Formats: sequence, structure tokens, C-alpha cells
Amino acid sequence: MSGRRGFGRLPALLAALLASAALRAQEEGRFPRPEFESGYVPPVPADPPLLLAWLVPAADALVLLAMLLFTAWLVLVRRSRRAILLVAALAGVGWFGFVRRGCICPVGGIQNVAEALVQGSGVPVAVTLMVLLPILAALFFGRVFCAALCPLGALQELGTLRPVRVPRLLDFALRFVPVVFLAVALTLAANGGGYAICASDPYVVLYRLGGVWWSWLALLVMLLIGVFVARPFCRYVCPYGLILGWAARLGWRTARITPTECVNCRLCERICPVDAIREPVKPEPRGVAPGERRAVLLHLLLLPVLALLMGWGGRALAARLALRHPDVLLLAAIDQPALTEDPYIALRVEGFREMGGDEPLLRRTVAARVAGFRRSGGLMGALAGWVLGWRLLGLWRRTPRRDYMIEAARCVCCGRCFEACPQGRRRPPEAGA
Repeated sequence: MSGRRGFGRLPALLAALLASAALRAQEEGRFPRPEFESGYVPPVPADPPLLLAWLVPAADALVLLAMLLFTAWLVLVRRSRRAILLVAALAGVGWFGFVRRGCICPVGGIQNVAEALVQGSGVPVAVTLMVLLPILAALFFGRVFCAALCPLGALQELGTLRPVRVPRLLDFALRFVPVVFLAVALTLAANGGGYAICASDPYVVLYRLGGVWWSWLALLVMLLIGVFVARPFCRYVCPYGLILGWAARLGWRTARITPTECVNCRLCERICPVDAIREPVKPEPRGVAPGERRAVLLHLLLLPVLALLMGWGGRALAARLALRHPDVLLLAAIDQPALTEDPYIALRVEGFREMGGDEPLLRRTVAARVAGFRRSGGLMGALAGWVLGWRLLGLWRRTPRRDYMIEAARCVCCGRCFEACPQGRRRPPEAGA
């Protein structure tokens, strides 16, 4: 019965297609193509083949999966910095950078996923895989994506020639920047306010060989800083690296110093440019001091207060961020004529009025949009407050340990410690976080 019904609908479908073609031909007759006396031939628009448009991102995901596993083997088993640098040059800079021109990039892909989750729009499977595969790899092996496959991190790793140690207090303050940047970027992307991560990427102009002059200036400044400060963008800007660091804390088998073979030479601690190696901590002879116990308890009590305060601040900031949305900016320009001094904004207002735009509908749309910004900003602000509270709490916590430890959240698996360690290549590291 279902087959007969399907064939019964076929004539109606064909008739609809013929009618659509006739209407299109009639429209082309009413609006004929312009004739150019100069001999100019208008180009024929060519849509890319659907199969090719699907296969290229899928191939990127497969290449990324294979290279993640290979890099994890280099880091955990081979422990070879030279091999890691070779992969960084060929895969990170070469393939994902210049060949694929930095797209699809997992760093910016988190914005697509956030937008799809909030707006209910679809996101290609290949894009989702490109975002999730490095996170899954971090859950198993640590930040192996940062080691050599990220086009941003690989370029910085190759450009770090004389790394110096950043002072602890300055490093602590700067490492909070990615938290704020993540909150702002996800708030904007989830509510249609644009992709802040892509707009602030200083390396994309090199991979695409084009951009405005100030983008090239930002690239030059970042490269010069990167000669002495290892991976400045990764450590103090990149929000995706922050997510990978959170995942690496739960890593199943990450890079680790083998206690039975460590000779306490401290070479790994001195050479690590990202301050990821922690020295042994002796236990207090009399246990935890009362003052330290009170400080930890006070910070635990202040955690929710700090989250609430920064959540409120996030809602207030989100109202300003909402101006990045074109509809919100249009209504603001209608209400505030001073904004129309910008020619682009003035043109939009004039076009809206000449087309007979529905201003009450625009106001309702903008009100809903601003409410979405406030919700997202409050949530992201609370998350940033919670992270800041935990980091402040970590300043007071002293966990005793007898051996040197690699902090997986900070470690970018660059392999410098393997190269410096006199015992580094004798055996693979033990499993552990």
C-alpha cells in the first residue's frame, strides 16, 4: 500500500517541478541578463559537488585521529622531541596550517558547537569530530593535540628559540585571561554575536597569506614574544587549550616522571618552558597548620559568593556584548542617532526604513536576543568565578609528594624534558595522571 501511495504522488510532484521551472523561466524573461558591450561574459555560478564538500572535512577528521594516536605514541612511548618537532612542522604547520589554511580548526570550532547547541541549528559531523577528538585524546593521553597538531601551537613551538621563565605571580594572573576569553567567546557565538576566537587569531593571516595590516602587525608581535616566552598564545589566550587542560587532568596515561628512575637532577624542571613540572613537597612535621586550615575553609565558603558575583558581572557585560549582534546594533542606532555617524550603521538604518521594516517586531526580537545574551553571560561569568576561586584555593593547598610530577593541565607535551632527562628514553612512563 505504501508503494502505491508513493507512485500516486509522483505525477503531482512532477507537475510541481514543471510549474516551478516555468515560473523561473518567466522570471528570467522578466529580468533578462544585462548585455555588456565590452565583451564581458558573466560567470556561471558553480556549486561544489556535495560528495566533495562532505569528504574533505571527513578526511580532515580521519587525518586528525590518526595523527593524534601517532603523536601520543611519540610522547608516551618513543619520548622523542625531534620526532614531535617533525610532526609539528609537517602536520601542524604544513597540513592543518598552509594546506587546509587553518580550517576546520578545533580552536574555533567550539564556537560552532556552542551556537548549534543554543540556537538549535545543525553542525556538520566532521566539525563536531574535529572539536571532540582532541578533547578525547586529552582524556586518554594528555594535550597531544597541543604538542604538534594545532596549527597555532605548532608554529609557536617551532619559533620558541630562547625560552625564559615567566614570574609565578604574573603567570598566575595571565592564565586567567583564557577563562574570561572562553566565557566571552561562547556567549557571543551562542547568541549570534560573531566568532571572537577567529577574529582574534593572529596566525591565520600567515596561513591564508592575506589580511589587513594590523593583523600582520599582531602576528609579528606574537612571533617576537614567542621567541622568548614559550607559546604565549597557547598559555595566555587560547580558550580551547584551557578545555584540553581540564580534560588532561583526568588523563588515563599522560606524560609522567618515572619515580624509580628519577635521579633528582632537576634538569626537567629547569628546562620546562611552561612551568608544568612540580618539585617534591615535604609534609609538615606537625600536620596542617591552623592558619592554613582556616584559609582553605574560608576560600571554600567564598567560592559560591565569587561565582555569584562574577555571574552578575557576566550578565551586565553581556548587555554590552549584545551590540555585536546586527539586530541589536540596528535598534540601538534607531534609538540613538549619534551611532549613525558610522557610515555602515547609517546605511543599515536607512535601508531598514526604506524597506518598511517592522520596528515593533524588531524590538521584540531584540528583547529576546538580549535576554539570551544575559542568560549566557551570567552562566559563563559564574563558571569563570568558580575557576578563579579554585585557583585561589590552590595557592593555599599543599599536597605532600615525594617525587617530581608533571602537571598534565599545563604540559603541552613538547618533549623538552625527555631531551634533557638522562633517563628519559630508557623506558616508557608509567600510566597515571
